[in-house]
Amino acid sequence: MTAGAGATILVFGISGVGKTRLIQSLSSNTSMALRWRASEIIAEARGTTDTDGLRVLPLFELRQSQEMLLAGFKARRERFPNELVLLDAHSVIDTDNEYFDVPVEVVAQLDPVGMIHLTDSVDQIEERRRTDRERLRPYRSLARLVEYQRRSIKVCEHYRDALKIPLMLVAFSDEVTFATAIESILAIKLRTSG
Repeated sequence: MTAGAGATILVFGISGVGKTRLIQSLSSNTSMALRWRASEIIAEARGTTDTDGLRVLPLFELRQSQEMLLAGFKARRERFPNELVLLDAHSVIDTDNEYFDVPVEVVAQLDPVGMIHLTDSVDQIEERRRTDRERLRPYRSLARLVEYQRRSIKVCEHYRDALKIPLMLVAFSDEVTFATAIESILAIKLRTSG
């Protein structure tokens, strides 16, 4: 059994940093992992295809969405118990009115062996958000994107400290750097479980 068998690695980063594209690129070039998106699991449970609309739900529904994520993730995991899963997710949701920090209790129930937080310059993130024709994202000033990215990292650092699992901060660059972060997390898992 390999270090990745049955493991979950959470991939965080703010909307527009390129999580989905990077994970898809890695997944299409290797069979090393399954790629799941938290928003798709929640949308499926809510009976909608509008994943972009999930972020503007009222706070009580955002909390309910986290329960739906856990139930949907558990059901998928039962079907694929031995696969490495990369879960594309957010530690902080920008709801337009305020930020919603995903509670550490939710993350703990996903039972991750580690986390990767992708970062990039806010200029690049803003350009991706503005030119992406597949997703509808609200306009955010560069200052707000800086605040959002800092908060997202800080929340992930809280998860790391509370759950005692590795957190790799990866500057958005390429698939090789990302794959190296995954391998590092799995090597830590192997060392600590052996």
